Amino acid sequence: PKMGSGRLWGEIAGRAGLLANRWDGEGPAAGRSFDGKNVPYFGGRAGLSCRWENLGKHSIEFCGKYFCSHGNGKYFEREEISFRPVNSHRVRLGGRLAYQSHWKLAPWCGAFYEREFAGTARGSAGGLEIPQPSLKGGSTAGELGLSYRPSAAAAIDLALHGSTGRQNGVSGSLRACYEF
Repeated sequence: PKMGSGRLWGEIAGRAGLLANRWDGEGPAAGRSFDGKNVPYFGGRAGLSCRWENLGKHSIEFCGKYFCSHGNGKYFEREEISFRPVNSHRVRLGGRLAYQSHWKLAPWCGAFYEREFAGTARGSAGGLEIPQPSLKGGSTAGELGLSYRPSAAAAIDLALHGSTGRQNGVSGSLRACYEF
């Protein structure tokens, strides 16, 4: 098929909120626990994507995104537990293949590789360092979805995501978008 027109775009987004965590001690902190609520966090992402359409009824999209986030630390005086701030820096590279049907519906599938460069949680209990969980490392992810485009500017996406490697899990999403 003839190579269709390409479309290049960038995205920038931010978020902020409050975290709620539960921690049960191990090693020197065995027997200690806490429920941490209202711990502020903020983060953002920047990305660049390119999509080729008009490949018959198919389209191909490639993207690269950088994610960063920061979670504040917290000290619990009564329990003598201190958590330092956690910073995360990730890069995600991948692609997506979609099929355009006659009913403004497009089923799609995608595959991504994600690398976490930081993400270590440090802390202490009673003056002793506690084990440091980390998300540092690589993960692969796959996704299946269905997009509905009622107009050229509007879209609704329903998706199922799964990942394995440093991060494991399955999730779903529903997204509504209007481009202007």
